[in-house]
Amino acid sequence: MLQQGNTLHPDLLSLERKLLTSYFLSIHRENILYEPDFYLTRRKSKTGSRLDTNSIELMESQEYRLGQAAHERTLAYLTHDPDITQAAQANAILEAADWHLLFERKVKAVRQYQDIYASFQTVTEQSEKLSAILYPEFPVVLPVYLPPPNSKEKLKIRPEEPVRYFGYIDVSFQINRYGKSTNVRILEQSEEVNRNMEIRLQNYLQQVLFRPRFKDGEPDTGTMNVRYYLGV
Repeated sequence: MLQQGNTLHPDLLSLERKLLTSYFLSIHRENILYEPDFYLTRRKSKTGSRLDTNSIELMESQEYRLGQAAHERTLAYLTHDPDITQAAQANAILEAADWHLLFERKVKAVRQYQDIYASFQTVTEQSEKLSAILYPEFPVVLPVYLPPPNSKEKLKIRPEEPVRYFGYIDVSFQINRYGKSTNVRILEQSEEVNRNMEIRLQNYLQQVLFRPRFKDGEPDTGTMNVRYYLGV
């Protein structure tokens, strides 16, 4: 398709997404094997000691470079599409910034996030779809092309299939410039919730990586209020 100059072929974006998923799974293949839900924060064992995942290995990996090239191609396809929307364009640029963050290039990621939000700041009030991309009601869990832990997709449940819940926990937290939750507080919970369930949710929020948000050049650390349901 590319050799023929057909950059608008609908399969190109899908193929690039599959490539990105493969690159990401490749660099985390060992962690995913032992900790399929929280491979981003799992500690590696080596010669009997406990070592954090090597950030230099992530930053300098072939997977990082190949994925960055895939994002650049994706943005190029969208640039040549006369029907591209601002929401789709913003989403693609955000995902490129996500890639830097996922591979420990935090400074580069933050700068790109800041540029994205500054570029689209003046039009968010005019576009509901764009505003939903930049400031979604529920924070975006990274990476976006793999199902979040405990989600329907992760548990092989069809989107339309109802799920039974026996309780809930309401929490508040903030998201810092690197996508980590801070100031986690439990606001309310149903009677069925016990202390062990609270601890498990707090551990989840400590390990999951969210997409950072910015406003006026600074991290948007407004408090997020979220209800997590406890399924059967």
